[in-house]
Amino acid sequence: EGSFNAKDKDFLLNLKKNVEIEGKMDLKGCSKASAGSVSGYVYSSDGAPLENIELYLFPKGLYYPEMDLSVRYLYNYYGKTDSSGFYTLFFEEEGDYVLLAYDSKNVYLPQYFNGKNSYDQADVLSLKEGDNLTGINFNLNKAASISGKVVDSVTGEGVWGVYVYTLNPDQGFDYGTSYFIYSLTDDEGNYKISGLYPGTYEIYAMDFSNFYGSGTYPDQIVITGSEDVSGVNFSLDPTDTGIKGKIFLPSGEPVSEGWVFVSTFTEFMSYWGYTNSKGEYRVGTEEGRYFVQGGTFDWSTLPTYYPGVRKAKDATPVKVEKGKIIEDVNFQLLPAAFINGTVFSSTGVPLEGIYVEAYDDFGYPVSSSITDGEGNFSIGGLDEGVYYLFAWDFNGDYSFQWYDGKKSFDEANPITLQMGEVKGGIVFYLNPSAKIKGKVVDKETNTPLSDIFIVAYNDNLFYESYGFSDLDGNFEIKGLPTGSYVLFAYDLNGIYIPTYYDGATDPSQATLISVQEGEEVNITFKMIKGGTIKGKVFNSSSIPISNALVTAYDLQGNWSGFGYSEVDGSYTIGGLLEGSFLVYAMDTNGEYAPKWYPSADSPDGANPVSVSFGEVKENINFYLPPAGSISGRVTDAEGNPLPYMYLFAEKVNKTYNFFEDYQWGYTDENGNYKIKGLGTGDYIVGLILSNGMILYYDGTLNKENAKPVSVVQGQETGNINFKITNQGGGIAGKVVDSQTSEPVPFAIVTIFDQFGVPVSFSFTDSGGNYIVYFLEAGKYKVYAEAVCYEGEWYSEKESYEEANWVTVTDGRTTGGVIFTLDKQNCNR
Repeated sequence: EGSFNAKDKDFLLNLKKNVEIEGKMDLKGCSKASAGSVSGYVYSSDGAPLENIELYLFPKGLYYPEMDLSVRYLYNYYGKTDSSGFYTLFFEEEGDYVLLAYDSKNVYLPQYFNGKNSYDQADVLSLKEGDNLTGINFNLNKAASISGKVVDSVTGEGVWGVYVYTLNPDQGFDYGTSYFIYSLTDDEGNYKISGLYPGTYEIYAMDFSNFYGSGTYPDQIVITGSEDVSGVNFSLDPTDTGIKGKIFLPSGEPVSEGWVFVSTFTEFMSYWGYTNSKGEYRVGTEEGRYFVQGGTFDWSTLPTYYPGVRKAKDATPVKVEKGKIIEDVNFQLLPAAFINGTVFSSTGVPLEGIYVEAYDDFGYPVSSSITDGEGNFSIGGLDEGVYYLFAWDFNGDYSFQWYDGKKSFDEANPITLQMGEVKGGIVFYLNPSAKIKGKVVDKETNTPLSDIFIVAYNDNLFYESYGFSDLDGNFEIKGLPTGSYVLFAYDLNGIYIPTYYDGATDPSQATLISVQEGEEVNITFKMIKGGTIKGKVFNSSSIPISNALVTAYDLQGNWSGFGYSEVDGSYTIGGLLEGSFLVYAMDTNGEYAPKWYPSADSPDGANPVSVSFGEVKENINFYLPPAGSISGRVTDAEGNPLPYMYLFAEKVNKTYNFFEDYQWGYTDENGNYKIKGLGTGDYIVGLILSNGMILYYDGTLNKENAKPVSVVQGQETGNINFKITNQGGGIAGKVVDSQTSEPVPFAIVTIFDQFGVPVSFSFTDSGGNYIVYFLEAGKYKVYAEAVCYEGEWYSEKESYEEANWVTVTDGRTTGGVIFTLDKQNCNR
């Protein structure tokens, strides 16, 4: 009782690292007051004020650039300079911070305070509650750039829409810099890559529409300061097989910067392209019959098939012969329908920032909009049909509502649209939401507790909303509909035991809190101080290791807590229940071998660490030796290297299935890989194939037959090579919507043998295509399923017994195994 499963662990781990958040963390139910501010000016190196420079304030030591690039957008510690170069950032919690100034236009180089170029070198701002720190100024250096032109090697004309890019491995794992820096050529073929530091660069050109080949500039470009290097030109060879055409808006104007998708219906083959300002597109293909689909990136049109139809079944295929460019495949896009309306409060005040989503007749979300300052919304991109609208407040001040005034999808009033119709006058009146407010305190001392994360689950234990306690222990959870809720509190500082209200360690024993819309319920959440394990992580030379992950498990193998080591190697794992724990330390950079406390290679040899409630067990220290590694090369049947493929090493004879027993690696551009961070022991090495299957060393798809690889800490075990051959045959096809004939992406297709045992699977791509490799010759039955769709056996059968057999022969792929899935109710 009171232990946590893997799902809990992953949720809390992600929460603490904030790896899943995009955009500023201005999240539903989160209400925290400002503790102080930082302000100053941003100038160029010659003293000119810089406008619209972005400023980011990062908590120092909690996040690491090489682990979490999304940290740039955390919290609300973000601002921009005005026309005088002035900025102000408000922070919510005292602590140590790093400040970054960043020019999103890449004219100036990013800079950390005080004149530093990297996160690790940046001066730390130690901020206290009530601080209003002024005069934190920046002088940004101008960035360098590389420019040139891409031309057609045959005609000499400029080539538009080509990606010209450089990789920046030395700077690319820091908050302020990018790894992949690129420019897209304009209509005349010109490009300019900006935002470059001094250094040596290789420049590449690639046409993602597959019409032109790729190229590498023959010379390295050396940047010494802020110079603009010009004349870095490319001449690319065009293909002799493909499709060209123009795409037009419903008004007859060309589609500028639209998209085009070219795919076969029965084969696993598809290509993407884009239009230029004249609406022109080009796509290089192989010979075959293709369906051409185009659209815009806004909501004004519908994805449309050549020669101007909505559904794939009505489209005209384009036959491409080898050595021919099929030109003038032109078509006009179909207009999208719109739903316009306004959202008010129940007292008639227009509401800004309300999300309004449109769901189709099966309960599947298809489009959305956010209300403006007048409460108005406009939902576009809609096909003819029946829709149901759902309005909800991201900030949680108002209760959600289905149109018109309903609380469920089943009760909502439908809105029927014709193609291109604009339907207005849709009005919502939202009621204030229910709220749970209160204070979190120490059960023994009544001391207010800050940084407590509190989640509200409904009586079915589904997530509803959350909040954080502030410096005074106060919290607020908003956005709740009428109902009963289970509250769960987790201490982000790792001192107090995770607790359900009121004092329960299991949700079934929690006290429910009932609220009505517009009502506030106040409670006091009491928490008990758990046991704490503290220590330091060193290497074998007694040098501290920072950013090591230290994890505690109870004696049944349940995950119980974790912490990361600081710069001095110190770590803390708190909030532990009374009992004994196995403690594990691993270097997240993979340079040192992991150990179970004090120095075991497996949990069987570890010494348990016992703690009581409120006890702090000190000096649980680790001395990690240099890690072992596994290296090798991945090639195809002809010996060609296969880049960017993922591999893993899994420890053999594990007592428990700890996630730390896996380490990962991937192949470089030459097919070489290295899996680091391994301790002494035997490992199974797996290569993840494109269809989701795993090829184990040495050449088997059966894990039980995998050959173990022995590793000794501090040593590299090399030549663990993989050769991907065309073993057996394959099955390929497509999954589409039965009503619209539109492709269904991310559907899973499973292959069953003659005994009804699943033997392989694959996911569909964005065009609905799939392919499954490495099947032994024989007969199979195939099943496809997707979210919000009913599963189906091939061909359109309801059971394995009824399904058609698909025959596979060695060295061939059996194509045309197509599924037309029916949508099912997919309510919110």
